[in-house]
Amino acid sequence: MDKNEKIFAAVDIGSTKIVALAGKKNEEGKIQIIGLGHSASRGVKRGVILNVDEAFAAISEAIGQAEKACGYDIENVFVNISGQQLITLNTLQQRTFSRGHYVTDADVDQMMQMARQVKLEEGMSIYHINPEYYTIDGESGISNPVGTIGEKVEANFKVHVAPESYQRTIDMCFNKGSIYVDKAILDPIASSEVVLTEEEKETGVALVDIGGGTTKISIFCEGVLCYTSMVPFGGNVVTNDIKEGCAITARQAESLKIQFGQAIADFAPEEKVVTIPSNGWEPKQISFRSLAHIVQARMEDI
Repeated sequence: MDKNEKIFAAVDIGSTKIVALAGKKNEEGKIQIIGLGHSASRGVKRGVILNVDEAFAAISEAIGQAEKACGYDIENVFVNISGQQLITLNTLQQRTFSRGHYVTDADVDQMMQMARQVKLEEGMSIYHINPEYYTIDGESGISNPVGTIGEKVEANFKVHVAPESYQRTIDMCFNKGSIYVDKAILDPIASSEVVLTEEEKETGVALVDIGGGTTKISIFCEGVLCYTSMVPFGGNVVTNDIKEGCAITARQAESLKIQFGQAIADFAPEEKVVTIPSNGWEPKQISFRSLAHIVQARMEDI
């Protein structure tokens, strides 16, 4: 293998597992996956790193597996950012020019920089910003103003912010392994880039990503990311509800959820039951319908 070859790596830090991927460009210019590693999350709660040392150990394990699989050392990574304090703000910026002004890329870039000066609460930081639409001399709904002629240009921006501590703790984790974070990307935005098509974004779509500890939402309208958010509930709370409702262990509850769980109780057969063995006690029998009622209640809540 050519050790000078450019390697791209990404690490997904989730509430239940951490996944590392390594890839390189093939002859068609697309990324070909050449390494994969994963480990159980440690030091992470609801998508947020709380214990740097524990998280670093789990991240190192996943990256080590990916390095072994691809035969390269991973020195730079792209990383996702999660957390329930992710919010979306709106800001309107405007500029006035002389008559007959031709709007350029530099004008748009300057308005973008103006949008980055939006006032934030203490401890918050901008992680992503995108224009929603432009208005030229009162004509609204313009997606790309470059090349238009106008004196007054207004721009509506969506500003996606989260605590600056999210980025700081991620940097601390990877710095312990002498790995540089190329870019930290908000989880809902990363998911939408992979899953959604341009046509879906244009028509209008909501992407709901249910993970182990969080549920992420990204909403597109007319091709524009107009809202991102996150709630601190995911598959883990469903498992816990089954555990408590059926008085069984967490491992048994997770197995029940995966094998027999349904989100709509009316579709679950009432006559079917599953038997849970118990050491020293009578085996438990749980109906598919009862299990589905537990799952449905929590999914409706989410």
